[in-house]
Amino acid sequence: MLMNTAETAEVVSLATRALRYIRRESLAAGLLGYSTSRLDTENLGTDNSCNTLVTLSVPIYETLPYVVVLLLPASGFRLFEPFRKSSLSAVQEIRGNNVEKLEEGDHAPSFPRTIQRGLLFQLTELLAVYVLLHKVTSVLFIPGSLSVATSCSSFVPQVLALGAMAGYVGLFVVLYYFARYRNHIMMQIGAFQESDHARNFKRYAAVDSSDKLGSTNTSKKAMAVVRTRLFHATSRGDLDEMREVLEYAKRAGLPNGFPRKYYAAPKIRLKFFAKSCRNPVHVAAYHGNIRALELLEENGFDLAALDKFGRVRFSTGSFFWYFFRFLVKRPSNSDDDKSVSIFHSTLVTPLHCAVATGQLETVRWLLERGVAPGELAQASFRSRRVPPLFLAEHADIARELLLHGADPL
Repeated sequence: MLMNTAETAEVVSLATRALRYIRRESLAAGLLGYSTSRLDTENLGTDNSCNTLVTLSVPIYETLPYVVVLLLPASGFRLFEPFRKSSLSAVQEIRGNNVEKLEEGDHAPSFPRTIQRGLLFQLTELLAVYVLLHKVTSVLFIPGSLSVATSCSSFVPQVLALGAMAGYVGLFVVLYYFARYRNHIMMQIGAFQESDHARNFKRYAAVDSSDKLGSTNTSKKAMAVVRTRLFHATSRGDLDEMREVLEYAKRAGLPNGFPRKYYAAPKIRLKFFAKSCRNPVHVAAYHGNIRALELLEENGFDLAALDKFGRVRFSTGSFFWYFFRFLVKRPSNSDDDKSVSIFHSTLVTPLHCAVATGQLETVRWLLERGVAPGELAQASFRSRRVPPLFLAEHADIARELLLHGADPL
């Protein structure tokens, strides 16, 4: 949900005030940082409490210039743009190349415009986490600072301590609105979850050139090539390459039933960890590519196999929210918990994938071939162990599942 006009004006106003604060504090940080580094401890008298007070205040001033960097994403300069969308022309070109290869009745897969965060913005996120951790650990020294402040008789250290305290509170304010601004931009571009802008668009267009369909010495190496090439070919909806890869698998000596052996459901180890098999059936169901599903079925793939389809992508955004969730409340519609629980695994069926993406015809196709509508996902946490019906957002899909015996309870 996007912010309304009043909320947007409030964010802009707050950002403007934050900019003024940053300019003032940065200048003060430079002058006071230089002054504190040049302080002659002999002028503070023999009272060690004054020296201690200055020592505790200096690190706060040293982190104030970081605020300028945190404000760069809101500066409006293209270089510091937080997020960017993949070009529409690139998506249309890839889709057009695949449509040309389709035969009559083939289904053209969908390729959404993806969102990526800029490199400099990723560095800014890491800096924000560093500043937050720095300020949190500084809390441990506040009681000691208050005790020595009362015993220090010199005026200069006391002024430095008061300025450091104001800067300490101000940094938390800046961090809070940095996170709010980040949320605001995400909502505007439609990236409601961290996983919505952690993907690389190039994965649709290219495959590692080292994975050639040449001769291999062992079936293990051949299977590695098949797994990679078939996964990417299915992602692009390239039926010709899928057929070529499957023919190569036969020439390489892989047994007739290799899909059920090599694409068997992975095991969740130590409750949290599982390795994805990169099953092409899940990819085809996700995109609603029925022709690809038919081709995979003809070659012995299990239409009800479990796999870890949503692999963990540990991005700077996930790292950012892992810490900032304690400071800022997340928007109600960004319910992606990958940033909160990085170490977890969920194994789903192709039917889960088709239901989650609203592929009605694919759901019908799978159900007509006997895929169980009530198969539970396997997951690290009980809340994730749900049947496909719990992922349905379209009435027609929910009705189709219920007609085939899905349990609504």
